[in-house]
Amino acid sequence: KGDYWEKCCSSLWEYTVTAANNRSLVLPHDQQQQQQQPGECFPDGIPVCCEFFQGSPSHLRLPVLREVAIRLRVILDDREIRFLALEQDGLLRPFDVSTVQWPAGYFLALCVAAPIKCGIPQLETVLTSHSSSSHHHPIAIELGSGIGASSMALAMATLSLNSQVQHSGPAPLIIATDHSLQALALSTANVAANSLSEAIKIQRMDHFDMEQVQQLKESYFGGVSSDDDDEDEGFSLVLGSSLLSFFVDTNHPNAPLWQALDILLHNNSKPNKPPALALLVHGKVDPIHPPSDGSFRLVGRISGDSVDMQTRSSASSDFELSIFERCSSSNDDDDDGSSRRRRASSSEPVKAASGEGEL
Repeated sequence: KGDYWEKCCSSLWEYTVTAANNRSLVLPHDQQQQQQQPGECFPDGIPVCCEFFQGSPSHLRLPVLREVAIRLRVILDDREIRFLALEQDGLLRPFDVSTVQWPAGYFLALCVAAPIKCGIPQLETVLTSHSSSSHHHPIAIELGSGIGASSMALAMATLSLNSQVQHSGPAPLIIATDHSLQALALSTANVAANSLSEAIKIQRMDHFDMEQVQQLKESYFGGVSSDDDDEDEGFSLVLGSSLLSFFVDTNHPNAPLWQALDILLHNNSKPNKPPALALLVHGKVDPIHPPSDGSFRLVGRISGDSVDMQTRSSASSDFELSIFERCSSSNDDDDDGSSRRRRASSSEPVKAASGEGEL
């Protein structure tokens, strides 16, 4: 409840981020003695829960713009409970829409942490397939990662499913990207605080600039020339939440979203490849439509109701997660044999992706 949050959980009362596996809160000095006494913040001597977690109305508080630190509780598919300690920009520092935790990103974090429970078995296929690979390439990339919660939840799920995958592999598991320098600084700090620095690499990229997108992809998978062994390689998974204008006019095959996904995702041409997926969270009033050329197909839509994100009036959630799968690379070819990937890599940037989020 709002009154309990302000009185018992606000970072202005010195609620601080501790190690990810330390479940205790750092309490205001003048209230520490109340832990052992009944009171408004400690009914029956038990502190009020200040975490954001599925099954509670805590998501209604997001974004908590006044807070410089929050904690998310995520439950993996094996029912293991994990905690994410997150630093963000509150009123005590310059505010940027990409540097606080938004509801759409919270939804995405809960779903990638527990894909089976959330209803995305295709994601578990992608994650488990990584255990049999030599781990020479990262498995996923997040666009507009903000403070890093979704990438960290995905890393936890991947490492939990694949205990044999080590943090110290030749490549990180996930690339978290953003155009905002403030967001990159916060996500770097959060990844380190949650002991995931070897699993996640933070990198600056404007997802509207197809030249930058192509360069980042090639830095991990090589070029796209016909004599390159990695021609059909790419990420198996792309994540994104509330990217605003990036999700506009998606029925058009040359929309920035499909240009970027065409570059980043593997081309799904080998039978032993896991599906090439994009998980995109957005408002229900602005659905993402598949492109008219059939290069990506809509696998399904999952309502925020699946993670208990109903509205204040208990109506259906305002958010949904759309799952897209890349179709066979043969569907991408034009009559002259050239692909949209090559057109996109030579096109001009559409619009800078600086500090996007929900308003």
